[in-house]
Amino acid sequence: MNVSKTKGDKDILRKIKNGKVYIIINKRKDHDSKDDKIIEHLIQKLRLNGVYITLNRDCSKTLSLMKKRGIDISKLHIVGCKSSKTKKDTSYISFINNESIIELSFKITNITNTGIYHFLVFDSVSDLVDKNGLKITEKFTEYLINKLKSLNLTGIFIFKNDRKSKGIIKAVSKLCDKRIII
Repeated sequence: MNVSKTKGDKDILRKIKNGKVYIIINKRKDHDSKDDKIIEHLIQKLRLNGVYITLNRDCSKTLSLMKKRGIDISKLHIVGCKSSKTKKDTSYISFINNESIIELSFKITNITNTGIYHFLVFDSVSDLVDKNGLKITEKFTEYLINKLKSLNLTGIFIFKNDRKSKGIIKAVSKLCDKRIII
């Protein structure tokens, strides 16, 4: 597997190719804006529909920010567990209860099996460890990577650069096409 360090946003975006699976290790504090730029690139430049999983961002606010950036949100489905507004599913947002891996797995399976989505961005896999433990999160991530590959979907798994993530990164790196450090 290739490991590369990036020099800036354009460098990250050039490395992302359709149908490949990536691990992004984020050493920076501004990772929400990086997520948005990656999603913008996938939707606007590569013209793909996709799924954004976020366990640490407010889904309603994230959707609103993406609209303001000019991202075509009709091509995006957000899955998360936080919202300042309602927690009822809409055409653009699905909610899960308290970072449940089982519920998350069902949501992802139902959404990706529709055949209308071409990428999945998962921010941040590291947050699953707190609720579900290292081994369960590792097995879930392996399952999800294999699912994306079987469907030929682009996958981007974002990890924090912390101690609890290192074990999962090491275990799942062998399944990914490239590891990018930002």
